Amino acid sequence: MASGQEFELVHCPEDWDRHDINTGSFETYNVLHNYADEIVFSLKQNKLHYVFDKNTLSTKTTKLYRDSRMAMEENGVNNLYLAMGVLKWLDYTKTGKAALTPHYAPIILIPIDLIRRPANIGFSIVQRDEEAFVNRTLLEFLKQQFGMDITGINPPPHDENGIDVLKTL
Repeated sequence: MASGQEFELVHCPEDWDRHDINTGSFETYNVLHNYADEIVFSLKQNKLHYVFDKNTLSTKTTKLYRDSRMAMEENGVNNLYLAMGVLKWLDYTKTGKAALTPHYAPIILIPIDLIRRPANIGFSIVQRDEEAFVNRTLLEFLKQQFGMDITGINPPPHDENGIDVLKTL
């Protein structure tokens, strides 16, 4: 993506078993790993799979496109990022029991533009002409809440394409 390539957003194929996919959760890995070969093959063709069916992907992406355009027009801010890696944690009560609701935060954020294609083609994404970065808010949260001062990823390690995602994660 760092070289300016566009990635087409594609819906979850109909032949994939979507029964156990929770589209509102980051916990879909356990189901999607069954399709890892297909996902990697699609990435090599500049296609990025979503867990939504065709209609849901179209509806959600259209809303995201409109909201991001409005934010740019009203505030001059482009607020779209592709997250690479997600940190999951649980809060603990005073009795030491974990809260039932997990929290998630993106680790690496890649600034992107959402490009609208003709209706029958849909949308694609491309990295903006800005550097990807580690979520500074997450780093500060970890420092303040847990006393964790994570060194070595701010600034993150780089390779010839920008942030070295594997080393950073």
